[in-house]
Amino acid sequence: MSLTPSHIHEYEKRLRQEENHLSETLISFAKQNKDASNEFTSEFPSFGDPTDEDATIAAVNEYGTRLSAERALEERLRSVRSALERIQNKTYGTCAQCGKEIPPARLDASPEAALCAACSSTKNS
Repeated sequence: MSLTPSHIHEYEKRLRQEENHLSETLISFAKQNKDASNEFTSEFPSFGDPTDEDATIAAVNEYGTRLSAERALEERLRSVRSALERIQNKTYGTCAQCGKEIPPARLDASPEAALCAACSSTKNS
């Protein structure tokens, strides 16, 4: 089943909503880099007196959590923006590796998918 313009419009709408959500989430704890819109920088948090060892440990733990979340959210944001580019380029729904159509069921579950399930599984093996 080929994707209809209506399907593509719905995927684009979902992707735009996800792009906004990811950007807002990242901005809530990290600063967006001026040179790269897909990259953010987490700031080291400040918890109380810098000479307080417990506050320092809490700040280090929080910073580690922020960095991990930042990386995961940035990667997802890149995938979403890449999917939006594929919609603009009229290549959305086509596997970037083998060129076959990505089934709508896969796009329903993951609208940013660039690979069909077969190519995705061989990439991750």
